[in-house]
Amino acid sequence: MELLLWRHAEALDGTPDHERQLTTRGQKQARKIALWLEANAPKNLRLLVSPTLRTQQTATRFRYQMEICEALATNASPAEILSILDWQHAKTPLLVVGHQPMLSEIADHLLQDIPHPQTFNKGALWWLHGEAGQKTRLRQVVEAKGLSGIIAHMRPEDEKQFCRAHRFKDAGKYRKAFKIFRKLAKRNTYAMVSLANLYSGGFGIEYSFEKIVKWEKKAAEQGDDCGMINLGTTYRRTGDVRTAKAWYEKALQAGDGSAALEIAKMYLISDLETERVKNYLHQALEVGQLCEADEEEIQALLEELREKPV
Repeated sequence: MELLLWRHAEALDGTPDHERQLTTRGQKQARKIALWLEANAPKNLRLLVSPTLRTQQTATRFRYQMEICEALATNASPAEILSILDWQHAKTPLLVVGHQPMLSEIADHLLQDIPHPQTFNKGALWWLHGEAGQKTRLRQVVEAKGLSGIIAHMRPEDEKQFCRAHRFKDAGKYRKAFKIFRKLAKRNTYAMVSLANLYSGGFGIEYSFEKIVKWEKKAAEQGDDCGMINLGTTYRRTGDVRTAKAWYEKALQAGDGSAALEIAKMYLISDLETERVKNYLHQALEVGQLCEADEEEIQALLEELREKPV
């Protein structure tokens, strides 16, 4: 049976806690995941949502009838929640929209010794599959940042094809994915980035540095910040740090804070650049558009720099 765990998107701080609303970025995160769900979710899904405002606002983006589950806003244990859900004996797949740390605890409880991510980011979706008496496995982790803002601006027919291509890719059918991405890349920047990823090797497509640069550059020149960052990383891997930094700077100007993190890490090689590193790390936090893993890495680097002797 299928169990999909969806953490609510980014919300405003404040009190009372149950009335906190989604931020503008949170609304975008929820829309991206909802679009992905509309193309990929199993049929006859049952949608269970915590009673808080932010979880309901997240779930509303996915046009499906929701059921409020009070237990999802309590301190119930993973075993108690799973007992309430009766997941492995449920007749239909379940989509649960809830909070941390409950969702991570449910995943840890089910996956146990099976390797899985340790961070459940805001707005992220984890898809688990299991049967009674068998080990549960993690089918997929879907991050709003990984879907890119471009998906929200696709034509409906392109969106369906794009999600279909990713299903082929996830299933190891790289040639079929390649054909769809190549067709969509004529008019869609995220398809360009996806096509470049296939050329990067390990996906049944022959490695080609020239084609990686070609498609990442096409996306970047059309304003796609993911294309800019990927292009910067491609050049950095070849040792061309000047060109890499130039593309990271363009991504930063486009409003992607993770680009500032990448620049900061480039300067970490020298103790003489400590202040510059700090400035870029703080700039990354100010600009935003970071996943939780980026934010955690930034805070860890800042802490490390604070402890460093002058």
